[in-house]
Amino acid sequence: MEIVKLAGLPAHALLIHIPIVLTPITAPGSLLTVLSRHWRRRIGSVVAVSAVVLAVGTQLAIGSGQRSRRRSARRLDEELERPLR
Repeated sequence: MEIVKLAGLPAHALLIHIPIVLTPITAPGSLLTVLSRHWRRRIGSVVAVSAVVLAVGTQLAIGSGQRSRRRSARRLDEELERPLR
């Protein structure tokens, strides 16, 4: 499934923010949960959910970016094939 638009805006521009925002939050949380039992009990489930959302969001951003690139390349090809006026 390819997502092209969300709320009338290009999907890639919105979806790319999921990994951009969640990576710096999830990485330190993951380290804390691995290194400390106290933190594992406190934030372990939040970090796990964040990691799943991060993984899914990254795949959605990749898919929407590939779709956007193909559409841009197709438009460029169409423009180059038009005769000059």
